[in-house]
Amino acid sequence: MMKVAKQVSLKPLQSKIKQNYGIDINEKNCSNIISMEFAKNKSSKEYLDNYINTYVKGNELEWACYMYLFSKAVEKRSVEKTEKYYKKLKKYEDNYYTESIMGDILLRYYGDLFKAKDKFLNALKLKKEDLSCCYNLGVLYYLLGMFDKSEYYYQLVVDNNKETYNENFNLKGKALYNIAVYNINISKNLEKAKEYLEKSIVEIPDYVEAKNLLEKLKGAI
Repeated sequence: MMKVAKQVSLKPLQSKIKQNYGIDINEKNCSNIISMEFAKNKSSKEYLDNYINTYVKGNELEWACYMYLFSKAVEKRSVEKTEKYYKKLKKYEDNYYTESIMGDILLRYYGDLFKAKDKFLNALKLKKEDLSCCYNLGVLYYLLGMFDKSEYYYQLVVDNNKETYNENFNLKGKALYNIAVYNINISKNLEKAKEYLEKSIVEIPDYVEAKNLLEKLKGAI
């Protein structure tokens, strides 16, 4: 069920977007502007297009203004503004993108592992097999000492190698490396670790950490 959005004057938001980003956002183009904002990531674009049609009918402009400003705050790595616009968006149904971003902030900025876990799990429920969420859950469960769960989520990244919202970050290669570390430290399977490190380097040819660990491993096998 859609949460009821209280009507507010949108002119200040529209003016801010126009002044800061040169975008004249209005009722007719707001959905398309969000769609264009996420055009580089096909799965995210499709998800948000469906989200708009399902949850924000009648309030597209307000939601789009806050979502656009949220996205730009993320680009600028402004935690304060990201949190500000996240709170504004909470009057609507949760979406995977905002939940995953807040999970990342809670994990990497505040170090709150349990709240971050809840955000990532919620995001993954909203967009199944999202690789960024899976990868971050792998990181998080490793920090919590839940190594089998950590390996499980890293393996999901490897098995479901699709695009992510961060196109410059090779999640598959990183996940392969972390599974190798799991096999060295937890499973004690050095041959399997070697296999994963080699695959990791195929994904990221200049992966220095993987190359160095592979050299050390060869001497131990």
